[in-house]
Amino acid sequence: MKIALSLLFLILVTKNGAVTNDAEEGHDIPCETNELPYACGSKGICRCNETRKGYSIDCSRRQLHNLSLVIPPNVTFANFSRNYLSLIPKDTFRLTTSLNLLNISRNKISELHDETFYYTTQLTALYINDNVLTKLPTTIFKKLVNLSILYINHNFLTQLPTTIFKKLVHLSTLDLSYNKLTSLPKGLFENTTSLKSLYINDNFLTQLPTNIFQKLVNVSKLTLSYNNLTSLPKGLFDNTTSLTSLCINDNFLTQLSTNIFQKLVHLSKLDLSFNNLTSLPIGLFDNTTSLEFLYISDNFLTQLPTNIFQKLVNLSKLMLVSNKITYLPEGMFQSFKNLSIIYLSNNKIETLSNTSLLGLNLVHHITFYGNNLSSLPAGLFETINLTFSLDLSNNSLSVIPRGLFSAYGGNHGLSILQLQRNKLTCLWNDTFQGLGSLAYLILNRNLIHSIAELAFLDTHLKCLYLVANNISNVSNNSFALENIDM
Repeated sequence: MKIALSLLFLILVTKNGAVTNDAEEGHDIPCETNELPYACGSKGICRCNETRKGYSIDCSRRQLHNLSLVIPPNVTFANFSRNYLSLIPKDTFRLTTSLNLLNISRNKISELHDETFYYTTQLTALYINDNVLTKLPTTIFKKLVNLSILYINHNFLTQLPTTIFKKLVHLSTLDLSYNKLTSLPKGLFENTTSLKSLYINDNFLTQLPTNIFQKLVNVSKLTLSYNNLTSLPKGLFDNTTSLTSLCINDNFLTQLSTNIFQKLVHLSKLDLSFNNLTSLPIGLFDNTTSLEFLYISDNFLTQLPTNIFQKLVNLSKLMLVSNKITYLPEGMFQSFKNLSIIYLSNNKIETLSNTSLLGLNLVHHITFYGNNLSSLPAGLFETINLTFSLDLSNNSLSVIPRGLFSAYGGNHGLSILQLQRNKLTCLWNDTFQGLGSLAYLILNRNLIHSIAELAFLDTHLKCLYLVANNISNVSNNSFALENIDM
């Protein structure tokens, strides 16, 4: 549809008024003329849609070096991302007062004027991420009282003015990740009480002000990962009672205060992995009874308090990979009726007892990969239905005790069993009894020299791996299975 240009279009002109790279795009721009390219219409260089409320303009990936364009004045959606914009003159959006969403991300913008968004008071979403901004003016967002979504991530900001978000009382999502922030000023979030998602990950924060999150009573997702935090102030999360997801992984935390999470009764996910924690205080998780996903991998834990997880009745996934845990306390899993995924690989666990896993019911996946296990008690899985995969690889197991899998009293649902890189020497005819659903069995790099007749009879193996063993004694019926692939 051809649109009359006399009164219906707005001209956005940068300081030099230049238009570049249009010839490269194949647009019909006359040489040696002051005519500006159209955003929309038959000669338009952007994708435009006219809606009941106004125009939606997508000018992304147009190799634009400036915003010298003729565009409709009643534009509500404008996307200028993935271009080569380096400067946005302060009056650029002077007449685009109907804008609801503005995306100028993934450009080369190094500076924004404090009045750049002065007239875009209807904005609800603003994306200025993935540029080369090193600072922001204190009052740049002062007119954006309706803003709900703000992405400033992937820039080079080193600090933020204390009152920069003062007027953003309706802000629900704020992304400050992947900058170079070394600190956050006290009062930064004083007025952003509507925040629900806050991302501050991948910066250079070394500490946090005690009351920095005091007013964030509605925040449900908070990410502080990949910073340089060595400690957390007491009471830091006392007011963030709506939190459901908290990520503090990949920092340098050495210890946690007992009550740091005591007010987080709705917390569903907590990630503490890749820190320097050497112990967990008793009572740390007593109030986080809604936890479903707990990650404490890649720390320096040597032991776990006996009842540390006792109150986590809703936990479904527990990650304790790559610590230095030497044993599992008796009754550790007593309260875990819903726990189905357990990662205990790359620790230093030497022994397990018949009651080490007592309390578990349906276990979808459990891994003891890379520990120091030399034997297993026959009753280890007696009360557990293994439903998908079990990884016992890279230990020092010399034998699989008879009855290990049949003690359950029925067939496990186990489909994958990994026993590679152990010291197994023989496979008896009842070694895998009780594994009627077993489809993949990996026994590579053991010392197996003998496989009994009908050793795999009770399974439904599709793939059997026996690479790098010492097999010398195999009966005619050792592999009497249908559909097996070795």
